[in-house]
Amino acid sequence: MDEKRTRSSSIHENLREQIISGLREYGSRLPSAPQLCKSYGVGMRAVRTALKALKEEGLIETGERRRAVVVYRDSLMEQSADVQSILQRKSSVLAVYQTMELIMPDILTFCAQFSGIIELEHYDSTMKWTMYHRDSLRRWRVPSAFFHDILVSSGNPLLASLYTTLEMYGEAPFLTACQRSMQLNQYKFERQSVSYILDALKAGKPQDVRDSLTSHYRYTTPVWCRKH
Repeated sequence: MDEKRTRSSSIHENLREQIISGLREYGSRLPSAPQLCKSYGVGMRAVRTALKALKEEGLIETGERRRAVVVYRDSLMEQSADVQSILQRKSSVLAVYQTMELIMPDILTFCAQFSGIIELEHYDSTMKWTMYHRDSLRRWRVPSAFFHDILVSSGNPLLASLYTTLEMYGEAPFLTACQRSMQLNQYKFERQSVSYILDALKAGKPQDVRDSLTSHYRYTTPVWCRKH
């Protein structure tokens, strides 16, 4: 397979998964083409090919000298089965979260060495989220976008695609939008845990990064699917 085609396909699939999952929301702008080139470590041709494919699928709109805009509007009830159906798949959903808890701390810790943390696209918004976030229904998207930045910075889009796939199978977009009854202390811990992750990343201490990520994933597993 042509290498350029492979690279553009990887970028296309990764961005597509972010859009379909709700990580990239309707009306939001993608990074500029030069920024995408830098993030994915590819040339302009591969990025343009990927963006063209997304546009043809009706997921984005592009314009001259403007960053692409997400025009895909997802519906949580169309995107996921109803709550009862998800509850019936409790064991498989739990298995996804256990998998994330097992592998993501090591993968993210490894990938973090390739990036300047404060230069990542969603660093500022994540920092603000840990201090001032008010909308609990969208809490999943902010740290998730930052984690995706770290994975993409490794230069291997497969890792970011893996993460997006796990989130989708774990019903992350649906569950976090539906869990209106989330306990205040749990939500407070979630913000604190992300703050600890940011501090560890900035300090450049891999073991602290891994420990904080492990704690984060262990605690953010949906309460209703934990084993007692």
